[in-house]
Amino acid sequence: SAIEFRIESPYHLQHGRITGTNVFAQHLRLEGEDMFMLFSGAPVEPGWSSGHFVVGVPKGEEARLPAVRAMAERLQAEDAPVLRTIRFRRGLLTASDRHLASYFKYVEEFPTFAPPA
Repeated sequence: SAIEFRIESPYHLQHGRITGTNVFAQHLRLEGEDMFMLFSGAPVEPGWSSGHFVVGVPKGEEARLPAVRAMAERLQAEDAPVLRTIRFRRGLLTASDRHLASYFKYVEEFPTFAPPA
């Protein structure tokens, strides 16, 4: 099960896919250059998780990797303050939160496994 989206114009492409409840893969094309990012989180204790990412570029364009990594680090740094403090309550989302509401529904319906006692 996954959530997938694609936004495209003559100048830009963003293709994203959320798999499971903690993996986000993204293909971006900006100014004709492709780049790939994978973000994942793992729970480390109740209420906290550890985030990780991997970046990529097409074969032969490895010299661009430091710039793509810097972009991913900036995205992660911009998101960190929000992710550390954000709290959600059922019923308090607005119409502009419709994509977030779709993700919450996806997570709520995602199969879970309770380990044996």
